[in-house]
Amino acid sequence: MKRIGVDIRILAQEQWTGIAHYTCRLLHAVLAKDRENEYILFYSAAQKKLRRKIPRFSGVKPVQYVGLKLPNRLLNASFSLLNFPHLDELIAPSHAALDVFWSPNINFLTLSKNPRLLKILTVYDLSFEIFPEFFSLRQNAWYKAVRAKMLCEKFDKIITVSHNSRDDLIEKYGVSKEKIKVIYPGADDQTPLLKNPSLPETVRKKYRLPQTFVLSLGTLEPRKNTLALIEAIERINEHIPEPLHLVLAGKIGAKGNPLESSQNNDKIHSIGYVDERDKHALYQMASCFVFPSMYEGFGMPVLEAMQAGVPVITSSHSSLKEVARSAALLVNPYNLEELSSALLAMLSSARLREHFIRKGRERASDFSWAQATSELLKLFAL
Repeated sequence: MKRIGVDIRILAQEQWTGIAHYTCRLLHAVLAKDRENEYILFYSAAQKKLRRKIPRFSGVKPVQYVGLKLPNRLLNASFSLLNFPHLDELIAPSHAALDVFWSPNINFLTLSKNPRLLKILTVYDLSFEIFPEFFSLRQNAWYKAVRAKMLCEKFDKIITVSHNSRDDLIEKYGVSKEKIKVIYPGADDQTPLLKNPSLPETVRKKYRLPQTFVLSLGTLEPRKNTLALIEAIERINEHIPEPLHLVLAGKIGAKGNPLESSQNNDKIHSIGYVDERDKHALYQMASCFVFPSMYEGFGMPVLEAMQAGVPVITSSHSSLKEVARSAALLVNPYNLEELSSALLAMLSSARLREHFIRKGRERASDFSWAQATSELLKLFAL
């Protein structure tokens, strides 16, 4: 039996990001399967409402929690300036030290020099290194202070969610290929949604959505290429009798609202952050899912849409072509004409839509949380 510590501070957020969802789903699957090891989960949050966001995981064995009621800014400053406390020793006392420590995201932390401790870090992507112009000054300052490259050097094993992210780590940080393990995430089971046929209509009324629409989901930020998608929709609407509606689901990013120039366009529906139930209902209702992002570590919305049976148009750049392969219509995210043509082709051809629906479901079946769990447990066993 091993004692495994997991840093789940990423889950103490009001609105979860893709990395938080990844962490929650993978951890849930691991705890449901592992009959041998003991898990201790660490969190820190000063606000009670944020502590309540942390799931109460249950596993084959009881799950322990170690929490601090501290603002993460204060804890981060202590890690960065004082190299204290040692997080593994905070989670478990020295007489019952951890065997494995897993950080599912890049974050401020300091660990002891215990030579028996296996240190595992998940790096979702290096978007902050490759496209710093897509981040706010505050975000770039945070990433500079966290010293991600140094963090990667201190860990024994690094998990990435795509070969693209693995290759970025090798190129940008000089991490050895042998140190990196690619573990793809899975797609969520949408069976509960299918058992509630009235849910899509309920969600439609909740957000006042049209009967037919194109869906895009993700934080509204420059990297997601939202403005190009809006412009493509506007171009198409100039030449077709029935206007095309676009639904944008996602919170506004740190660089502000990119939609201000299109706020008078009644064909663009920005509905903000949506919960998991509403998200899957949106997939069910959409005529097409479009995700023309310039860079992704994986691109969970693409996988989710394919599994939901929605034809997908996505970028031919970064990990998105790796995830979608031939199961989506790939476009150059910098080519507006290509994006517009792909939308027109997909929406005007039932045969093309059926082709990508079938291919998408086939491709989605290649990804599972069960497989991800098995791969992670193999790392824990090293």
